[in-house]
Amino acid sequence: MRRAIIFFSLALVACSPLRKTTPPSPPPPPPPPEETLAEAERLEKAGNYGGAIALLREAREQHPDDDELEQTLSRVRSAWEPRRQELEDRLLIVRVESLNKELPLQQRLFDGDPSDRLIEDQIEYSRRRLDRTAELLTRCGKRQSKRRRTSLAGRCLSLSLDIREDAEARMLLSKLESRRETRRAWKSRQQQLKRSESQQALAASHLLRARELGQDSVNQAALDEIEYIATLGIATLAMAPESGEDRTKIRAELTNRLLVLGDNLYRTGQIEPAIACWQAVLALDPTLEQAGQKMVRAQRVMENLNTLRKQHGIDEPE
Repeated sequence: MRRAIIFFSLALVACSPLRKTTPPSPPPPPPPPEETLAEAERLEKAGNYGGAIALLREAREQHPDDDELEQTLSRVRSAWEPRRQELEDRLLIVRVESLNKELPLQQRLFDGDPSDRLIEDQIEYSRRRLDRTAELLTRCGKRQSKRRRTSLAGRCLSLSLDIREDAEARMLLSKLESRRETRRAWKSRQQQLKRSESQQALAASHLLRARELGQDSVNQAALDEIEYIATLGIATLAMAPESGEDRTKIRAELTNRLLVLGDNLYRTGQIEPAIACWQAVLALDPTLEQAGQKMVRAQRVMENLNTLRKQHGIDEPE
């Protein structure tokens, strides 16, 4: 029986037609380097650095003589490394801050039931985890400080010192605070300069308006004085050091001359040019209440004059 089965099987094999075997299709040619570079750039812009690096690495194996592929791969790796490290450092901070929030709650649970050994073990485990992260936090502070990421570096170092005292972390944090203070002082200095420039420009514009208002009615000596202060006087103030006695003296001299000039104009009935002079005084030194009082009084006089003109049907002077 077995022989019959074997014979029958051999007969079937002999009678069946032979299958034609098709040769395997050749692999598709690798994409040109230009396409790979364009796709890698798209992936990098989308934040997929790993995909861009893998694509460029594969293309480099297919085109080992292409220098642009090698340079782009090196550049993408260099761009990804600090970003990857920063994300890991931020994740470390989140974990440590989470542990800092968990520990007090765990301690309160244990204080409520000292017999609960599970909570006691959890407290001990959390403390060991925090202790292990202290060194990692100090490294984070050192690394981010070198990259001028002062805010991130400060958080790492502060958390490290909260866990345990460390001489290196303390020194790094001190240097960081010194750098921050220098930066704040520089910003304050820049803001002072901008304010000073704005005040000087405002004062000059008030004086030019005073000159325009008094062009046909103010005597030439007063016009010359206005012209001098608006140009040379304020220019001298602008060139003086921001902090120092020279600048204070120059500002005091200019404001005094403008106060006197405004008084003289006011006495001769040139109220609007006088107000413009006092406005220039306040632009240079907003703390001079005397100029503000004179200006308010003159404006009140102007309002009364305008009221009288309207009552008597007199047109306001242009």
